[in-house]
Amino acid sequence: MKTKYLIISGGIIILSLIGILISANANNTEIIKSEEIETNSQISEKNDTSNKSIIGTWIKESASQEDHDYPGDKDWELTVTFDDNGRFTWDSKRKGQVGNFINNSLSGTYTIENGFMVNYHFDKPSEQALEKIPELFAYWPNKKMGQQTFRFQNDKFILIYDGQKLRISMKKTH
Repeated sequence: MKTKYLIISGGIIILSLIGILISANANNTEIIKSEEIETNSQISEKNDTSNKSIIGTWIKESASQEDHDYPGDKDWELTVTFDDNGRFTWDSKRKGQVGNFINNSLSGTYTIENGFMVNYHFDKPSEQALEKIPELFAYWPNKKMGQQTFRFQNDKFILIYDGQKLRISMKKTH
């Protein structure tokens, strides 16, 4: 009798804990969804693309990761060009350990989604570029596709990869 009581009590406690965890997870999901909606609306408010275009050539001024300098930022030269025919060139060079430059450049086509997202469809990337792609883009290797969000802040063009908490601040060349 005592064993049955302990088994039933234990089962009730376990079911109660599972219910609490499910309830807590549902509340967190609601919080995350409201934060996502708030974040997306903030992006939309800050990112009025109606009078701004990504078309042109942009030079990296700085890069940060989690609000700190991006590792190797000072040794990284980046120029990104978006043309009006849907092609992009990502001219990326990094200084190596012995002072030589490593070419991580990319090219291909791009599309804009939802007014704040760039979808990149890469031409065949080099081995050096393949090493850096997952650090800079949300990346689907089987589709050779990368993705970043963007926004305009004053006269700056900001490319963002949320997965790595990476922000690249760029200025337009004239």
